[in-house]
Formats: sequence, structure tokens, C-alpha cells
Amino acid sequence: METPNWFDKSACKRLHGSLWFPPVDHDNQQLFYDVAVTVCAGCPVWKECLKLGEKEVHGMWGGLTPAERSSYVNKTDKHLARHGSLQRFRQGCSCNECTVAQTKEFEKIINKSLYPSAGKAFTDIENVHNRLFTALNDVK
Repeated sequence: METPNWFDKSACKRLHGSLWFPPVDHDNQQLFYDVAVTVCAGCPVWKECLKLGEKEVHGMWGGLTPAERSSYVNKTDKHLARHGSLQRFRQGCSCNECTVAQTKEFEKIINKSLYPSAGKAFTDIENVHNRLFTALNDVK
């Protein structure tokens, strides 16, 4: 697949791809997605990313996990996120609660040094997860 022209504007540029595509043999892929969604939350091209990954069955695209994306694409309630969340907004809900959640998450400033960089060895997702969420709690 050719790199789309909007990728240069993406928040995930230069970050380690494992965050969005966790190793299939890892026992807790949600840790990777928890970290990745914090980057996606402030991404200016999340809509383009979600559109590109609509039919993908692996990885996070546009801030949605495969299960969340399947509810969005198939218009089912099976994996709809709760109202008042970034994920539900990105699944197509434009109620006030979800819009406020999107805006709030989008405006967070996150220190990119907390994330593993592309091209570097990366194995300790638990450490990355803990450092990131400690820092995010300090931002609130």
C-alpha cells in the first residue's frame, strides 16, 4: 500500500507501529490500543485514517480498535462505545456528550517523548502504558 499524502500530518508519524498493530501473540493487546488512542485523539487526519482502515480487520485506524470499527462499519450495536467518549464520537455519534468528549481529548497536549519511536526496539508496553497514563493524570 502506498503511503497516503495526508500521513505527513498524522499524529502517529515517527512513532512505533506496534502501538497500532500489536503483536498477535501478546496476551494483552488492549494495552497497545490504550496507548495508541491517546495519540489518535489529537490527530488532525483521523477521519482519513478511519476511512482508509474501514475494512481492515487488524490494527487501530482512526482511533478505533478492530471491534469498535466493526460496529462503525457494519452499523451494529455490538461494540459501540459508551456515550460521552471519543470512540463513540468516531463511531458516528454527534450527540453533545460525544462531541464534548472528542473536543476535550483533541485539545490535550501529550509529550511525544513518552511514546516509543519508529525504528527502535520496543518490547515493554506495560512500562510505556504506565508512564503515559501517569503523565495524563497529571494533565487533568
